[in-house]
Amino acid sequence: MTLSTPALARLAAAARRPPPTEDEHCDLCGIAVPATHRHLFDLRARTVLCVCPACRILFDRGAAGGAHYRLIPERRSRLEDFDLGDQLWDQLGIPVSLAYLTTGDDGAMLAVYPGVAGAALSPVRTDVRDALLAANPVMSALVPEVEGILVCRHRQPHQHFIVPMDDCYRLTGIIRTHWKGFSGGGTVWREINHFIDDLGRAARATRRI
Repeated sequence: MTLSTPALARLAAAARRPPPTEDEHCDLCGIAVPATHRHLFDLRARTVLCVCPACRILFDRGAAGGAHYRLIPERRSRLEDFDLGDQLWDQLGIPVSLAYLTTGDDGAMLAVYPGVAGAALSPVRTDVRDALLAANPVMSALVPEVEGILVCRHRQPHQHFIVPMDDCYRLTGIIRTHWKGFSGGGTVWREINHFIDDLGRAARATRRI
């Protein structure tokens, strides 16, 4: 999995800016799109694309994009009883306290977390993935490739969210833009916390299913 730098930069800029004064454009047909619009995920290029309402309708059905495009959901949920204790977290081998977990069409799970070079990617061992799924059946309902679980262990109490993939990319863009040195620096963690605060206001509470 690769994360497109131009797409990340665009999403990072969108995370904390006011509505643009000039139009953005649909990446499929080129017409102007409103400041609030949907995104497609390009499964081949691993990039996030802006889409206009007309193009979005083409991909409303899950199979419409085939193996190339998938409409990114808008679901944002705060998981109030997500079960990820210290022992299971340690088995993930993530050296920082912030990560998101995504699944692929093949069932493989990937952890993405901030690092010195930007976003670090780490495949999750099958036994750890199975333990996570057993403890948290809600993960089985994630749409592969385009939804993930955001894990925020740098806050007390720990916070967990279901987020769409464009939010994951937006957060990755913030990290790449602001990370300094080995620990990231104060600016990046302020921006990360702003992002999580905004997410918390937008998300609805969901209990384990």
